[in-house]
Amino acid sequence: MKTSKPISTISYNTEEFLKAKLDYLSRSGEVAFWYYIKHHGEYDKETNIQDKAHIHVYLEFADRVDTIKLGDMFLEYENGDLNSKPLKCMPFRVSKPYDALLYNIHHVQYLLQKFEQKEFSYTLDDIVTSDRDYLNQLYSEAMHSDIFKRDRMMKLMDSGVTVAEMCYHGLVNTNQAYQMMIFEQLYKRGKYNIDKAKEEDRLLGLDNPFDNVVNSALEKPKPQQVKKSTRRKTSPLVSAD
Repeated sequence: MKTSKPISTISYNTEEFLKAKLDYLSRSGEVAFWYYIKHHGEYDKETNIQDKAHIHVYLEFADRVDTIKLGDMFLEYENGDLNSKPLKCMPFRVSKPYDALLYNIHHVQYLLQKFEQKEFSYTLDDIVTSDRDYLNQLYSEAMHSDIFKRDRMMKLMDSGVTVAEMCYHGLVNTNQAYQMMIFEQLYKRGKYNIDKAKEEDRLLGLDNPFDNVVNSALEKPKPQQVKKSTRRKTSPLVSAD
C-alpha cells in the first residue's frame, strides 16, 4: 500500500532498534513526525488471549510511502542471526491522528465511547516522540474535537441547559436537532434511574430509627436502688419542770 496519510502499527522490536530506525527515517526526510509508546501485555476476556508487551508506533509523512518496504526496514534479527525468526512490526494501517493518540494512552472517556476498558492507563509523558510540541498540539486538538462533543453536551445538560436552548444558540445543527432531543430524553431517564438507585442504596444503609424506639421501649426499666439514710434519729426535747 502506498499512502501519504498518517499510519500506525504495533511493534515487537526492541526499543533501541525501533528508535534508531525512526531517528534515521526522520533525518532522511522520509518521516515528518513520529511517536511511540510502550504497552504492557493485557488479558482479553472476549478472545481469551494474553497479549505480549508491545509498542504502539504512529508516523506522519511529507510524501507518499510504500508501507510494505517500510515494514521490511523494521525486521530485527537478534544477534545478527539471519536464520532466526526476526522481531518486526505488524502491517501498517492508515490511522486517524486523534483516535490513535487517545487509544494509545488508553484515555478513559474515549475507551468508554468504544465500550472498551483497559487494565493499564498511560500519559503523554510515557510517549517518546520526535516533536514534543506537536504532540501536545495533537492532544489539545483531540480533546476539543467532535470525539468529545457528546460529553460536552452532557455537561451542559447537567447544568440545566436544554437541547432547545442549544439549538437557539446555534450549538446544535438543525439536521441533528431531532436526534439530540431523543438523546436528551434517554440521558435524563438514565440519569434518573442511576440517582434513584443511589438513593435506595443510601436508605438501605441507614438504621431504622423506629427499631431503636421499639427496642428502647421494650427494655425493662432497671429498679432504682433506694438510698439508705445515714441520718440519726433524735429524741424530742423534754422540758424539765
